[in-house]
Amino acid sequence: MVKVKLLLVLLCCWSSNLLALSQPHDTIMTLVIVSGDPGHSAIHLSRGQQQLYWDPGGVYGTEWTDCLADSSEGYCQRFAGFPWAALQAARHNDVLMGPVADLMHVISIYHLDGDAEIQVYTFWLTGTQAAKAWSLLAQPTAAFDTDRNPMFCVKGVTDYLDTLGGAFTGMAHPWFPEALGEVLAELGAVPSGIFSLRHPRVQQHIQSLRQQADLPPLGAEVFNPETGP
Repeated sequence: MVKVKLLLVLLCCWSSNLLALSQPHDTIMTLVIVSGDPGHSAIHLSRGQQQLYWDPGGVYGTEWTDCLADSSEGYCQRFAGFPWAALQAARHNDVLMGPVADLMHVISIYHLDGDAEIQVYTFWLTGTQAAKAWSLLAQPTAAFDTDRNPMFCVKGVTDYLDTLGGAFTGMAHPWFPEALGEVLAELGAVPSGIFSLRHPRVQQHIQSLRQQADLPPLGAEVFNPETGP
């Protein structure tokens, strides 16, 4: 009976209509799992117009400068159009808040940086759990807003979820992002979205930002590398 009750709670959280159902004080929590070696995991929170991205041990916001340090300026133009100065200014340890924490910003930049696939798991938090989700990450009470070692991103995320409680209480704490997906599957969860550089929402987001910045659209070879020269 306990297992059935837990599964029902999880299924209620992973509705595809969460944004439409949410109330003003509810929180949409999105767990981001980036595939590949070494991969990455992170947490995104949204509540009304408020957004927060927790990037434990990650480098979100530095991709533009990192690219310029290692590659040609022409190649790095794929990153043009994103608010890089605002991204770097907004970061406090591993947390970013405000418009720069937009989830499609995050997903699009990761893919432009070479990450092949991203899975997202969406949870609808209410009441005290919703408030706790923010208080654990947002200053001045942010117990989890620390500058973590990149090797501990999954450990950080699972510690956060376990502390958040509810259906996450006592969950396993694996080391690797793929293993975190397996833990969620054991709980009955499925991804609410799977993204790649070919995903229409990703391409639309990137091209829209470039248009707003009066930049030419990226060519098809960026979104389909195997068709390029």
